[in-house]
Amino acid sequence: MTAVTDAPARTLAGRFDPRSNSLNALRLVLASSVIVSHSWVLSGQSDRAPGWGNQLVGDIAVDGFFAVSGFLILGSRIASRSLVDFFWRRVLRIWPAFIVVLLFVAAIVAPVTALVLGSGTYDLGSGIGYVLKNAGLVVFQPGIENTPAGIPETGNWNAPLWTLAYEFGCYIAVALIVTVAPRPLLGAVLWVALAGAVAINVVTWLGLIDLPDPLVVFARLGAFFVSGSLLFAYRDRMPLGTVVGVVALAVTAGLLAAQVFDVFGGPFFAVALLWLGVVLPLQKVGHTNDISYGMYIYAYPLQLVLAVLVGTALHPVLFAVISVAITIPFAAASWFLVEKPAMRLKRLSAPPRVEKFPEAPAI
Repeated sequence: MTAVTDAPARTLAGRFDPRSNSLNALRLVLASSVIVSHSWVLSGQSDRAPGWGNQLVGDIAVDGFFAVSGFLILGSRIASRSLVDFFWRRVLRIWPAFIVVLLFVAAIVAPVTALVLGSGTYDLGSGIGYVLKNAGLVVFQPGIENTPAGIPETGNWNAPLWTLAYEFGCYIAVALIVTVAPRPLLGAVLWVALAGAVAINVVTWLGLIDLPDPLVVFARLGAFFVSGSLLFAYRDRMPLGTVVGVVALAVTAGLLAAQVFDVFGGPFFAVALLWLGVVLPLQKVGHTNDISYGMYIYAYPLQLVLAVLVGTALHPVLFAVISVAITIPFAAASWFLVEKPAMRLKRLSAPPRVEKFPEAPAI
């Protein structure tokens, strides 16, 4: 997709340039926000973790990831020649780096933490299980037995990874909707999907029915994802001037303050993020080399090592700054050595049916 030159200038299609926008910069901010949120937890001050209303900063950031992904993923699916082509690209974008970070934890971080830093005892069988049991994106084994030890949070070596299975579930849902729904009805089907997700959110909020946790989580994250997808579907008609953007931000803030952001916030937060993606002058950040996925998947195990080294001696802000600093080189290595080379394999599938929509992010 390219900017729609014949669309009204104040619409999303008229203002959003797929080749020059600030969404990658926003995603980097969101990834850093997750790191900041975890810094309070790993510093032993989880009760003081920054948030708004009843939402932690990290939870809001994850919702933002899903909203942006929903917009980009629908574009990617429409641009793909087939369902197979779409999923091949999605797997290449997520899975290789995911497997490498599992191996990084199981073969390097966990044993070094135990054997060199003396935090716990490393069990090889558990380390192998950590890789094999989690290889399908669903995290069945979050920790490696007896590691790490003596820090505020143990038993989970990479907390953010749980979101990837839900992310891929959203890919599947949107991809199938595009495949089976007639194009004129695509927007209507997405509205129905959003209404269903919000209905589950409301039922959960009111405590009317005790629903399974995976369904509750999928409804919450799915509402943000579908909200982003709806913006893409209606991009030719969606106004995105300053008033719309500011109102979307204000409503988002109000929903957070009222503690119902997780119930109703999807559409408003999605509009706010897309507006920021248009108006912020950060187009060059992550345009060529996008390390946001690497920041997201490498930070937590590195933060655990930092927690082993310093305990709770650092103020959470300093802990967060150091965490971001030590994660950047690993995220860059992930991009240059794993993610970018893996994406070259997309050529093995069919070329896009229409002019290529920019490669959608991993999360």
